Amino acid sequence: MPEDRRFENRQGIVSRPATVGLLLGTAAAVVAVKVPGGPWWLNLSAIIVVACAGYVILVDVRAYMDIRITTVDCLLTVFVCVRLLTDLTSSFSLGVPLPSSGMADWIVILVAYFTARATVRTTTDAVQVLRSMIIPACFVAIVAVFQLFDFAGVTEFLAENTRSGGLNVRLEKGWDEIRATSTIGHWTALGGYLVCLAGANCAVLLFEARNKRRISKIYTLTLACLVMGTLSTLTFAPIIAVLLILAITILQLRKNAGYLIGLLIGPSVLLAGAIAPRLVTRFDKQVNSENRVVSEYSWLPESVAYRMEIWLNEALPASVHRPVVGWGSGVYSRIGLDTAPTELRWMSPESEWVRTLVTGGYVLLAAQLFLIGAVIRGLYRAATTDGQGWSAPILWATVGIVLMSFVHSHFANRGVPLALWPIIGVILAIPVRSSESSDRRGRGTQIGQVVQASP
Repeated sequence: MPEDRRFENRQGIVSRPATVGLLLGTAAAVVAVKVPGGPWWLNLSAIIVVACAGYVILVDVRAYMDIRITTVDCLLTVFVCVRLLTDLTSSFSLGVPLPSSGMADWIVILVAYFTARATVRTTTDAVQVLRSMIIPACFVAIVAVFQLFDFAGVTEFLAENTRSGGLNVRLEKGWDEIRATSTIGHWTALGGYLVCLAGANCAVLLFEARNKRRISKIYTLTLACLVMGTLSTLTFAPIIAVLLILAITILQLRKNAGYLIGLLIGPSVLLAGAIAPRLVTRFDKQVNSENRVVSEYSWLPESVAYRMEIWLNEALPASVHRPVVGWGSGVYSRIGLDTAPTELRWMSPESEWVRTLVTGGYVLLAAQLFLIGAVIRGLYRAATTDGQGWSAPILWATVGIVLMSFVHSHFANRGVPLALWPIIGVILAIPVRSSESSDRRGRGTQIGQVVQASP
């Protein structure tokens, strides 16, 4: 109990949660933005995360030391260490350069996660962090909509000032189908990023509705922006995920959902109508048996059938040669060289789990699966705890990211991790509140008093 009182007494100086949330949200929002006039390797997001961590230390030097270590904290740290170790091993054994950029990304993600953990002491802190993280995401979504219609030359500006390889290729080839990449750098990464922030936004709406008995107008509008941004990716998986999260949130709100539905339907339906021909074209391509690249697996959508071909005929055979430590996270940039397996021909594994197996071996894959399992368990316990049910949309968003990662590499790209892990850290940092401890201790402890840390 003395420790809990110490937290309460220092709560005002520990957090500054709105500032931390805004900095972490901005870092996640600019993962593909180049530093003006800076070298190619300089990472703007990393600079912001380090600045955020420095700010927390300056405000309260003991903030990180006071973190109550959880299973997820340990498993995430283990996963990052194994990732770095497998890359080091592959670099030395294969005689290839270290993938320093990718290794640095994971260190930055770890710092961002623990910064979020160090910031949150109460439910109010957590909600303030989430609110602030949503603000930069709205700008990302608005830019995505502008890009889809090439408003004011946004597409050319992004091609020049962001790391957007896929966008640049489409522009060079003169393709008509331009999918929004915004400041995230790729349409699939943008979709995953917006799924994470849509989950956070819905969580804020539930918190407002349950604690203030009203629907926040501001965060209803921000959610509308995120939905439109997701539609702009023209990518079915994140669109379906966001719509499901939204539908479940509306069911949770029940009688208070009318206002939310009213503000969401107008702009979303207008945008959906404008892009309907593009979505129909993409859908037809998936289900039409003509002009399929892969003739096998005709019962699957075209993109999934193509992925099956890659997994079974390229990735899995390649993983057999180095099953323990893999080929290193930079192997897909070495295709065609002696330091890459001859089986690999396509530039991507098209799956998070297959990527982990090929680049880091079975050891890294096991570490990742244990980590994901612990995260889902922790978020589920938070969502089913009295007073924390408002956090359920973040559980749904995380499950959505896990499912989407079967056909995309969401945990390995730069779009999702820097948004997802701080959000997870925020929720897992909320103290568990229970009235049962009062019965055990026999002291009449009030409902809502902090009794232990969330797992």
